Amino acid sequence: AKGWVEILHKCVHQENITTKCGRVRTVERGYIMSKAYPKYYMGGESCTWHISVPPSQVLLLIVLDLQLRGLSNKGECDDSLTIDYQAVVCGELDKQLHYISNTGRAVLTFKTATHSQYVYPHRGFLIQVIPVGCSPFQPSGRSNAYLVSHNQTHATYQCRRRYVFPPTLSPTTTLLCTGHSYHTPLPDCVSINHLLTHG
Repeated sequence: AKGWVEILHKCVHQENITTKCGRVRTVERGYIMSKAYPKYYMGGESCTWHISVPPSQVLLLIVLDLQLRGLSNKGECDDSLTIDYQAVVCGELDKQLHYISNTGRAVLTFKTATHSQYVYPHRGFLIQVIPVGCSPFQPSGRSNAYLVSHNQTHATYQCRRRYVFPPTLSPTTTLLCTGHSYHTPLPDCVSINHLLTHG
């Protein structure tokens, strides 16, 4: 029977793709993939990535594609991708895998069997790294504003005594988090005396 296959293509800047093992700190969305994805992957490789996003953000990992060798005769993965030392995947995914780290940190480990001379005709893996939530802006010591409270959805700021935020003329303002940035920059506090003097 004939089937229907839908293929979606997306252009991604090379700077947003990581193939080298090591530490990944991301503020924008990024990708981690096996070195020769989607053509093949090599045997005898072991690679670990330590991923983190800024404080106040949640880390979302989406395994977009994974095709590795499957289970051995012993029922274990010949080659595997492990997330935070607990989620072990191998074989081929038939749908995307979502993993959320509320700590904002995760460890990815890609292990293949010790036969380094082999090239395996499988795609390898492609993972999207997405920071969720916003990191609140910390006003400088010379600023007349200070951070009162924040969470993943908003940050509330207060002006010092006898200062207000324009244009609301309120001493308090709240910035809403949309994706991983706030909907508007933090306005400067203005002196009430200055407003009364200059209208």
